[in-house]
Amino acid sequence: MVKERFVLIAIVVLGISCVLAAPYFVPGVEHLLEKMGETLVIAFLLAVTVDVYIKNQLTRDIVREVSPFIMGSHLPQEIRNEIYELVKLAVYRSDYELVYEITPDSESEDVVWVRTRTRFRLNNANDHPEPFLHTLILQEIDTPGRLLNVGARGVKGENGEQGDYEVPEAEMESLTRFERQWKRKVYIPAHAVGESAAFFWTETIQRLDAQNEITHYSLAANIGLRVVVSYPQNMEVEVTFGHRLHRNVHSFPKDRPSTWELRAAFLPMAAVTIEWKKLSSDVDTTAAITQSSDVKPEAGLDKSTELLPD
Repeated sequence: MVKERFVLIAIVVLGISCVLAAPYFVPGVEHLLEKMGETLVIAFLLAVTVDVYIKNQLTRDIVREVSPFIMGSHLPQEIRNEIYELVKLAVYRSDYELVYEITPDSESEDVVWVRTRTRFRLNNANDHPEPFLHTLILQEIDTPGRLLNVGARGVKGENGEQGDYEVPEAEMESLTRFERQWKRKVYIPAHAVGESAAFFWTETIQRLDAQNEITHYSLAANIGLRVVVSYPQNMEVEVTFGHRLHRNVHSFPKDRPSTWELRAAFLPMAAVTIEWKKLSSDVDTTAAITQSSDVKPEAGLDKSTELLPD
């Protein structure tokens, strides 16, 4: 390292000296010294800037590519492959909240109306924009339901233009019964993490059986998940996290609305299941709990979301 620094100092000193001394020589030699000095100064600048960047980038690439196999060298190849895929992750969700509001149907005791709202941030730790297909779809295609609202903030279009949007229910009504899904491709800006991450929300409502369960699969990695459920007094709800730390879930099932939360990293394809059923027919079915989540939305981000990443 000391030798390299000495060489760099010698190069820049020699280059500057050639440029300064050139006017004192005959025209032919003057031009040669001037060009030589400029070349040496440029070489010095490249050595201390571009070369450092290339070295740093090469180091990061080697660490990312090799470290998973070093850490799992004692494991079977199949497990090492999974470690490798995990280390490559750069796009992940955070502040994910899933809100269910279950209310009785006025015509039948065998069905309920389920309004689902979800919201989360999508982080991009890469140094370049990442594409993301925002997809909203109803769980059951053969039951009454509607897509109510969908939107995003902090996203970009294909050419880098501002890509924020909000699609209200009026536009959703144009979707037919067998086309109850919505998609839009957007781009998450580089280094958009934490407070600067993109923000997504959606909302649906659907008429489902009074005894039912819905499983949500996270197609992207996720940090933390909070489930909030409001439901009638004559029903019970159970939420199950498909996670190795499922016993660490902070749950308040007797509160209204009920809350389940796990502050942990969820890998792609991790699941959470919401199950509800009636307790007995002699309980007042008109007493419904309709409060929304007690988490205060962030300023300017007052929408909830349901998002199934592609």
